[in-house]
Amino acid sequence: MEKEPEFPVDPQPLIEGANSADAELSELTDKMEPVLDVVDMTPTEVRQTTDTTGSWLMEKARRLLQAEVELQELSKQLSDAARWRDLRRRDVRKYRAELTSFLRRCKAAVDIIAGIPPHRLPDEERSWQIVQIVECYPDFSFGQVAREFTKLTKKPLTAKQAERIYKRASP
Repeated sequence: MEKEPEFPVDPQPLIEGANSADAELSELTDKMEPVLDVVDMTPTEVRQTTDTTGSWLMEKARRLLQAEVELQELSKQLSDAARWRDLRRRDVRKYRAELTSFLRRCKAAVDIIAGIPPHRLPDEERSWQIVQIVECYPDFSFGQVAREFTKLTKKPLTAKQAERIYKRASP
């Protein structure tokens, strides 16, 4: 029988960090009550609010709060050593895939907190145009949406790209 390797990280400091993050998060939530109203807004409403009132700071604060909540959840997942061992025992490929996904989420949350912008920022104008085409022609397939977009803008777009952009941009 193979000896089970030790979990390389002592989870206790992570658990304590998650508990203190809980307290800090509730304190931050109390201070940022107006920011929480933004959470229920659609992307279009957020864009309109940002454009009309200059409340981009509220949107940025909301993203920061979401990143902190995400890190708190990730620290709890990391400290669950039994889950990681069990996953590794059952299927090494699934373990590696989940670990990669976990680390990607950690990096994204820390980047937001550190103020590092995403690698590829969305093209808001293109997204808006695609949403408008889909809303004007609800019976169009994404291939037809891509063709219409290309006809209007003279920029090439595939059906798959149109579908992804629409799914990311639509409420």
